[in-house]
Order: sequence, then structure tokens, then C-alpha cells
Amino acid sequence: MKVIIVDGHSEDPEEISTCIKTRWPEAIVTLTTAQEDTVRLIKNTLPDLVIIDLAPKEENGFYLCKEIRYFSEVPIIMLSNNSDDRSVVKGLEWGADDWIIKPFSYIQFLARIQAVIRRSRTLPLAQNDTPFETKDLTVEFDSKEVKVRGKQAKLTSIEYNILFHLIKNLGRPISSEQLLDKVWGQQYLDTKYLPKIHIQHLRQKIERDPTKPKIIVTERGQGYKLVISR
Repeated sequence: MKVIIVDGHSEDPEEISTCIKTRWPEAIVTLTTAQEDTVRLIKNTLPDLVIIDLAPKEENGFYLCKEIRYFSEVPIIMLSNNSDDRSVVKGLEWGADDWIIKPFSYIQFLARIQAVIRRSRTLPLAQNDTPFETKDLTVEFDSKEVKVRGKQAKLTSIEYNILFHLIKNLGRPISSEQLLDKVWGQQYLDTKYLPKIHIQHLRQKIERDPTKPKIIVTERGQGYKLVISR
């Protein structure tokens, strides 16, 4: 496993690195501070995980996360002392897969790493390989390839998971709680803002007008539903 830790000038990176290596002795952990170095490292080494350790009142980590998402779907975890909902939501909206508030227990930290990596590596399989096809959307379950109006769409593992479960429940709304359980797992059931944020990301990639969704619609009080147009 290859991990890049982006240090926001905190006192924790060496301790975090040691923690990861203790759990995964084969892990190759690289520490960096510069944004340009991080982007180059990700492109050259193709890591399994990027951890951005945010410094207090530091905005660069958010911009780095957004820049990484332009070219890579590598799992990103952001660490911060800030528990303000606006900052957490901003981090997730700009591309982070998880936000962990410091101080944290290393047992929890390692469990969250394992969950993020598992989601990125283990995508759900359909019971058969028949592609799902509509006027706007084609999903090849065997290759996990998604096309929107004939053009390939680059989805994160979370976005693909959400889309898969929407297809599986075609015509029926699926609640935020159900999505949290199926996509993130039981330990995330108290983070109810996660589905909303990632549904927004998914709509931006598949809807003609994300502000007026026609494919993934919200059923008030029930959840989200996939609507097809053949």
C-alpha cells in the first residue's frame, strides 16, 4: 500500500506515518508539504491513499484536494482540528472521501482508512453482466464503465456505488440512511450529510442541468430515486 501524507505544518505527520506502518508494515508512506510536489507524486506513484493534514486556518489543503480531483480518483482523507459543519461539508464537496476531526483515536483512524480503501477497491457487482441502458445513461457492470449520453463519465468509487444502488432500486426511493449503510457502512450512520453531497457530485456528472435534476430526483421525506427515459 502506498500512502502520501500532506503535512499542513502540524506536529502529527511522523506519528501518523508510524501508526500506518505499524498496522500495515509493507506500506510505503511519503511525507510532503508542497502542493506542487504532492501533485507530481500522485501522478508518478499512483498511491492508494492521500491524507491531507490541514493546518489551522489553512486553505491550501482544500485547493489541493480540488486539484487532485481534476486528474485522479485516489481516496482522500482530510484531518483537521476544525469540527465546524461548513468546513467539513466544504472538504467533502471539494473531493475528500472522509473528514476526521483531531484529536482522534488511532483505532478509529485506522478503521476509517481501511473503510475508505475498501470502498475504492471493492465495487458492487450486478447479478448479471447485462448493461443498464437508458436514453442518457449506460452502465457496464462488468467493467464498471459509465457513459452519459455516449461519453465516458469519470465517477469516484462512492459515486459508482450510489449509482449502482439507485439502479438496483429502480423506480423506488432509497433513503439517506439506506445509502449510508450500503455505501459507507454502519460506522457512518451519524453523518447524514454524506449522501446529499455525493448525490450533488453525481448529478453534476450525469444531469443536463444539475440544478433541475431529471435523472436522480429527490422524493421528499423518502430519499432519492433514479428516473429513466428510454
